[in-house]
Amino acid sequence: MTNPLLTIGVPIYNGEETVEQTLQSILTAIKKIDQKKIEILISDNCSDDQTVSKIKNFIKKNDLIIRMNINNSNLGYDKNIDKIVEESNSPFVWFLGCGEKISPSSLEIILK
Repeated sequence: MTNPLLTIGVPIYNGEETVEQTLQSILTAIKKIDQKKIEILISDNCSDDQTVSKIKNFIKKNDLIIRMNINNSNLGYDKNIDKIVEESNSPFVWFLGCGEKISPSSLEIILK
């Protein structure tokens, strides 16, 4: 498999209330492109709420391929961002905060 062109990186901590809206917006946008060009990488910063289970349930219900890193301890925001960069398989990373939504055509535009 070839490496993706873009990683959508989502650093997250205790995002159970908003993570699904972020993932839903990505799912909507990714349907309009060649999905092999994108990877989705979530780095959970040792959440102590239901964030991880919400993500896993979303993945199951929507057949969305997401790589997820779960830190053993809270690394702080900057190191959590660094973790995404280190784990990325693409030359470009687009960071989304938990709760952010992207427009349905955003990935089409970025890949052009």
